[in-house]
Amino acid sequence: MKFTLDKKKFIEGLALASKALSNKQNAPILTGIYVNAYDNIVELQATDYEIGFIIKIEAEIKEPGEIVLSGKYLVDAVRKLPGSEVSFDYNEAEKIAHISSNKSKYRLLSMQSAEFPKIEKLDGGTSFTVKDEDLFSIIKKTAFSASTDELRPVFMGCFLQIEDNKLEMAATNSFRLAVNKLDIESNSSIRLIIPAKALNELSYAYKEDEPQDITVKQAKNQLGFEFGNIYMTTRLIEGEYPDYNKIVPKSAATTVTVDRTSLLSAVDRVSLISNPKGIQSVHFDIKKGIIHIDSNNPEIGKAEEEIEADVQGEELSISFNAVYIIDAMKVMRGDKIKISLNRNLDPVKIEDMEDTNFTYVITPVRSQQ
Repeated sequence: MKFTLDKKKFIEGLALASKALSNKQNAPILTGIYVNAYDNIVELQATDYEIGFIIKIEAEIKEPGEIVLSGKYLVDAVRKLPGSEVSFDYNEAEKIAHISSNKSKYRLLSMQSAEFPKIEKLDGGTSFTVKDEDLFSIIKKTAFSASTDELRPVFMGCFLQIEDNKLEMAATNSFRLAVNKLDIESNSSIRLIIPAKALNELSYAYKEDEPQDITVKQAKNQLGFEFGNIYMTTRLIEGEYPDYNKIVPKSAATTVTVDRTSLLSAVDRVSLISNPKGIQSVHFDIKKGIIHIDSNNPEIGKAEEEIEADVQGEELSISFNAVYIIDAMKVMRGDKIKISLNRNLDPVKIEDMEDTNFTYVITPVRSQQ
């Protein structure tokens, strides 16, 4: 097995493949990256059985072959090599891969390639196609709201539904909810729970070059994404996703229209004084024409700020987890947002005035004022 290829492309491929490496000590083969050289292509594979990647890179193949090497050391070695081109030469008799660039050389022992669980592209099932910028936008605006609590696996996923040429994705940790919708040309009818971790890794793989379509295919409990030289597969989460539409407020006693950037900056500054070991809560006093925001920590001090706002309806005092406010402001793009409120512990709806497809709901916290 012998080939040469561009170091930058090799590093990018290895970095992406490493996202699927396992850290389980009882399955050492899953810590390896499978390298297959054929037909002027170097194919990289890695999987931890939850997610898996296939990445194809153009290369000059002098001798075809396949090998599995320690993912960690392969990535680190190639990244540290000088020069712009990498030479790879595997001596099967010695079970050693020689990796070099300029005058720098590494020798890495191979793993048992026969034990590697090679990834097969999904066949059959249901599929649909979506534009890359649309898919990654919808992921960015929802996946951040998913839970990281492994005791509630359903909440660690993003719910995806396609019906009547409308794609909808939602994520919640039961304290906040993000929903985004997208028009799509598809005859499919789909209801899936996709691990948020997998969607975030998929977003990491996205490079904003030429626009391209992404083919998404489901077969049993697996989902595959294919675009460009990348194929990713993930295991779906089993279970019933909650009916999140029930918690979206249908009316409001108070509505606030405010500049998004001003609110983001004010909450970010004020939350500096909030509890660093618990919920970083900030308190809102909503009055005619203004929102007074403050945070009080008996051990540190107090911060407060006022911003202008168009307030319609009743005045209200309410407290929020500052992180939940900041996260939402960062994924929105419009200049103005609309906040719909009722009582001080009722769910609050936040909408981007320039994106009617995005809805965010946050549960207030009990005020410490």
